[in-house]
Amino acid sequence: MREFARIGKKMLITVLGVTPNYKRGSDQGHSLEEVEVDFSTCPSHCELKDVPIEDKATYCKQNCQYQIFSLPKGIYVNEMHRYRIQKDELLKNKKRLSKYQLLQFILYHLMTVDSNGFIKYVSIKAIASLLGCNVRTVKNNNIELSKLGLISTMKYTSDIFSVHITKYKEYHQSRKQNGSGYFRISKELFVQLVSAKSVNEIRASLRLALEQDNKSISAEEYAITTYQDIKQSLPKNISYPKIIKKTLEGVTGSFDIQSKDSIVMFKLRPEFNEKLLRAKKEKQFTQQIRSILGETTYKLSPEDMNDLVQLSMEYGVTYLCEALSLYKEQVSNEEELVVENVGGFVRSLIKKTVFQKFIA
Repeated sequence: MREFARIGKKMLITVLGVTPNYKRGSDQGHSLEEVEVDFSTCPSHCELKDVPIEDKATYCKQNCQYQIFSLPKGIYVNEMHRYRIQKDELLKNKKRLSKYQLLQFILYHLMTVDSNGFIKYVSIKAIASLLGCNVRTVKNNNIELSKLGLISTMKYTSDIFSVHITKYKEYHQSRKQNGSGYFRISKELFVQLVSAKSVNEIRASLRLALEQDNKSISAEEYAITTYQDIKQSLPKNISYPKIIKKTLEGVTGSFDIQSKDSIVMFKLRPEFNEKLLRAKKEKQFTQQIRSILGETTYKLSPEDMNDLVQLSMEYGVTYLCEALSLYKEQVSNEEELVVENVGGFVRSLIKKTVFQKFIA
């Protein structure tokens, strides 16, 4: 499994279920940055009174329940417009994926997927083990995901098959091409999602993580939402406040959540935050690479080291370490061997290692 994966925001919202349009606070045609706010006039009983201004300014301008900013109500939240989703891109019959269908689709993104969305040598048993389900569920999920046009598969053996994520190439489209960017998820967050008790906890977790990413704030800052926003994004049968609160309690393993009345402040915990984890793992993997190769005999250029670190992110550090041991052995045994592109050479060794494991 890869350390991190990219999932198109448009695709993620589509598989989570597009929220129906609903009314929210309006900015009266101005950008939020242009609206001047005197926070000293906030009522003392406001639940956000003591929250730092930089953490709440945008939210307050849109949603002040005391109306001290004189912003009229009535703006519509339209997710299809926000994420540039066309009607023909919605899942058939507005279907919502089950817990294991959703997890399996996300897991494919954490595998060794190429730039076209193809994944070779996938094991049904390995996926069942990672998801904590049986092989029959994995097979049924593949059939359902294929019917929905999300993937296509090709069988090699009773256990091994290949996968194509059908719209993977579209994840990198620009806004002019009707793209909406992509969301990065860490392996650690995915493992946490697997332990969720219900599919609605998974949906809530992914929506909160996506919303925090959309805010373009630092990992230390809180993003702000409301129970109304969360309610609108979940199925109608769990729209009661007590059930929504219980659902949020189920995601506290992944998020630091503070709530009062209708306000919910949240941020991903550091151990699941992609930005923090990436910086930490780059240092960790660099040390492991130097430990295996040795700094004196096998000197690497900064470009070589960066390539190897990125390979560890793409294929996982276990495969990289195995490939580096082979590289070290070949360089030691063949004095005339000159490797001009260390990253490319090690990548070929990784692919050979992966292939041999699956045909064994």
